Amino acid sequence: MLDDETMDVAESDDPGDKDLLCLAATDVDRETLYESVTSIKNKAIGSNPKKTMYIERDIITRLEQVLLRPDIENRLVVETVIALGTFAFGNESHVNALLERGHVIIPLLLKGLCDVEMSVVGACLHSLNAIYQNERKGLPVHWIYENPDVLPTLLDIVKRKDGDDRHFRRRRETFRMVEHAVNVLTFTCRSPDHQVTLVAYGIIDVIAPLLASSHERFQLASLKCLASIATFNQETSSAIAQSFYCCRSIHDIVANDLLSRGKDEMIQLWAAKCLSYLSRTGALQLSEKITINVIDTFARICMPGHSKGMKAEAATSLAYFIEDSPDLQQMASTCQGLIKVIAKFFADGDVKLKRSGFLLLSSLATRHEHIRRKISDIAGLSEHLCASLEESRFQSQLPALKCLLTLSRSVKQLRSGLKSPDIARKVLALLSNKDDDESVLSLASAVMCNFLLEFSPSKQEMHREGIINVLVKLATCNDHVDAAVKINAIWGLMNMSYESSEQVRLDIISALGVDGLLGLLQNSNKIVLAKSLGLTRNLLTDPTEEMLSQELKGREEDLMKVLMLCLKRTKMMMGLQQQTSPS
Repeated sequence: MLDDETMDVAESDDPGDKDLLCLAATDVDRETLYESVTSIKNKAIGSNPKKTMYIERDIITRLEQVLLRPDIENRLVVETVIALGTFAFGNESHVNALLERGHVIIPLLLKGLCDVEMSVVGACLHSLNAIYQNERKGLPVHWIYENPDVLPTLLDIVKRKDGDDRHFRRRRETFRMVEHAVNVLTFTCRSPDHQVTLVAYGIIDVIAPLLASSHERFQLASLKCLASIATFNQETSSAIAQSFYCCRSIHDIVANDLLSRGKDEMIQLWAAKCLSYLSRTGALQLSEKITINVIDTFARICMPGHSKGMKAEAATSLAYFIEDSPDLQQMASTCQGLIKVIAKFFADGDVKLKRSGFLLLSSLATRHEHIRRKISDIAGLSEHLCASLEESRFQSQLPALKCLLTLSRSVKQLRSGLKSPDIARKVLALLSNKDDDESVLSLASAVMCNFLLEFSPSKQEMHREGIINVLVKLATCNDHVDAAVKINAIWGLMNMSYESSEQVRLDIISALGVDGLLGLLQNSNKIVLAKSLGLTRNLLTDPTEEMLSQELKGREEDLMKVLMLCLKRTKMMMGLQQQTSPS
């Protein structure tokens, strides 16, 4: 069973392909059907044009119907399953066509996975591995966890390793089955419930022998599985940290054997990822030596000479590892000339490299001003940020916004590296787009808050560009707007109004309206209320005659009543009361 390396090779298409006609026939004999399925499989492997031709003729449904035959032979099952799996190695349209029938195909493959015939099991594993390695968010995995036979079967296949490496030199197919079984478990572990379920089934003890195996493909597959179990989950990470194999802790095997410089760099990368997950969840406290090794591994793999995919993975993983630790940020910034290395990510032009580069710069710049200065010296950084903000995919916008958020916390950066009005305009455009992802709106509104601070050169430009109306709309909209977006919008208005001119305050009151302000002051969310009180204080500090006579005329009593109610709430925090007091 060979992996399908597809090429776009032009081939002549036979409109009356006899193999397709054979699959559509109801009275074809078994041998002819077998030969036709095998022929289709062989033609599709390695050829995108053939895959396209077959899909246009509804080959996926026809192969499904072959598998649903009541008297189907094992050898035909094997050929049909492999033929289906080969479309997972095609282009995006081929994969989509296969996944559209996932609700039929995957249960059939899982049924074959539990078969007594090992050739059928191997073929089904091969195709499941091919399908799930696409890691599409919409691809269903629930059948694996709902069928009581599937997880035990997958784990039993992994257990066949039994510590006897020579066994797999004689039987390479079993070797491949073990690897594919681990991969399927990894690809389909997508939620905390999945992680907990796998740990309850004993997956840590099952893959532990693979970590200690001499086979690097076993080691890599098991490290990826371990990482999927530990990701963002303190409970499962603790289970890993407390597990042992042959009198050694699992984390000791990972840290001292698999993180070793003598190992393949892909193994080092995933060993470092596993340790970073265990550390970030608080399940394991890494020694200083191991911490340095983890950072050095990530930083080294970011350097030229590695594949783009490895560099992006290493940068993203390092960003996560150091995100909450000023000490680790400082350590990473001086490792392998990291900032200059990441600067080359943007010159490359690869989308994934740019995304991972922004994420890492964001983590590096979280606390230290001297690191922010080094980052601002990256040639063309503002242009790269603007380009990413203009992209239609939120996957590119979010990393750029995260980087902007950390840089814009610095007064010096707002006055130097981020003073170009182009960046603020791009952020304003994101806030003005009602179709933007909530996470994009949340980050964009947080960035805008910083651009509207008193000392920001962008403040006046944003006023001219109409930021007040945009923020008022976000602050007062009740149609499923995320609380963080509403808070940031009010915060931005509060920054905009701080020690501002009469015209700016009049513009805010006019756009918001007294009723809108009163609505914010009666909000049950304490943070919303706090920022609303701060906004009210800024707007009404030294009010002018025009403000009192035009915007607030006849509503002074209403405003005072609401403010008094705010102050009288029994659970009012002192911080809220201070917001109503003059500075």
